[in-house]
Amino acid sequence: MVVEVTSNSMFPTLLIGDRIVFLKDAYRHSNPLRGDIVVLRRPNGDGELIIKRVVGLQGEVIAAYRGKVYINGKPLDEPYVGGVVTTWIKPTLIPEGHVYLLGDNRPSSEDSRDFGPVPIKHLLGKAVLRVLPIDRFGKVH
Repeated sequence: MVVEVTSNSMFPTLLIGDRIVFLKDAYRHSNPLRGDIVVLRRPNGDGELIIKRVVGLQGEVIAAYRGKVYINGKPLDEPYVGGVVTTWIKPTLIPEGHVYLLGDNRPSSEDSRDFGPVPIKHLLGKAVLRVLPIDRFGKVH
């Protein structure tokens, strides 16, 4: 399936207008991995498709302060994040069957900081390929 990027929440990885192919039901028989870019319907919202990155996995404690995200107390290497990150996340245990999602453009992203950990069963698929624009064709990661 194909989805169009409609916000800058995943900048610089994805740009408004990019068309992304995602594998529907990618998580039917396996769990998401940290770093996966996923498609889901906006939780507690209008049902719009949104795209976010898996940052925290079930059973982990996520926190953020001093411009860094921490998983189980260890800083997470996030080369995909654009700009200065000033986010704060109180230590949160991610429940079984859930993931913690963040946009790469943290100042302009509605994500798990707003709607909490997301049930894996709510993920519609994994983004794998940018097909448009042609000059940016290729894998997404």
